[in-house]
Amino acid sequence: MGRNGNFNFRKFERVAKNLEKLAKEKDKLFQDAAKELAARLLTLVIEKTPVGDYPAGSGMTGGTLKRGWVSKTHEEAFNNRKKEPGARDIQAFLNTMEIGCKGDAYTIEIVDPAEYASYVESGHRQTPGRYIPAIGKRLKKSWVEGKFMMRESVEDLQKIAPQVLERRIEKFLRECLNDR
Repeated sequence: MGRNGNFNFRKFERVAKNLEKLAKEKDKLFQDAAKELAARLLTLVIEKTPVGDYPAGSGMTGGTLKRGWVSKTHEEAFNNRKKEPGARDIQAFLNTMEIGCKGDAYTIEIVDPAEYASYVESGHRQTPGRYIPAIGKRLKKSWVEGKFMMRESVEDLQKIAPQVLERRIEKFLRECLNDR
């Protein structure tokens, strides 16, 4: 307010307009943040996922479990025998995913559809002495420890998530509240 009682409403109207824009676009911010965190989680879990090692001539190849993270079905992961999934595969897969929203929580479900994924993740029992033709060996132990690739990846993501979200929110606020 100036000395003569005049008030310039232009800046006030600009702030109001920017806040309106912010309110309209917040869902996009949350969805984009969910996708970014999901992409980072997939990158971490694919890195930690072991690849099967099969004898030559067995007709078996490893990598189904890794490919499973960006596949809709076990068959798709098994039949798509290209190299390890990369950033493009992850992004393409995430673009097909639905983002759930319940209250103020946004979710993306990440599942490896390989039939044996839970056994590799958490461990499993087996019968010692049993011969497995696919690997050409007899089983030695009664318990196989899990690899915990998802659990460890979630823990790693939880450590970096606050910084990732903070950067994304700061960028969003700068864009929305830009004084043009």
